[in-house]
Amino acid sequence: MRVLLLLSMLVPAGCSQLQPLDPNIEVPLDQSFILRVDQTATVSGTPLSVRFDQVPEDSRCPSDVVCVWAGNARVRLVLSVERDEEVGLDLNTGLEPRSASALGYRITLEKVQPIPTSGSSIPPADYLAHLRVTAN
Repeated sequence: MRVLLLLSMLVPAGCSQLQPLDPNIEVPLDQSFILRVDQTATVSGTPLSVRFDQVPEDSRCPSDVVCVWAGNARVRLVLSVERDEEVGLDLNTGLEPRSASALGYRITLEKVQPIPTSGSSIPPADYLAHLRVTAN
């Protein structure tokens, strides 16, 4: 009976992960948030949207290797104001720029997940960009 009860509690939790990712989210200004590739965040109280376009470079040191340099992940973001104007930005984890100003806002890349492991590549859909938007 206890096993059945435990299984009934686990099944809904497992199924919730199968739901599709919401392509559009709303995030507060001046607080960290996370985006997946092809996901867009609208910044609350502003006309600004930020889309995580891709990771064109990921040369970060794998977590299971000792490196002399931490490496770099470069992400490409697309910022837009009410869909009238779009600006592409490339931000980095290990090189400059780590943040940039565009369309009256400053966007900062705080980190990129997951950290690579040797011998495997990260599927684009698995990347997470930790970002913060502030007003200029």
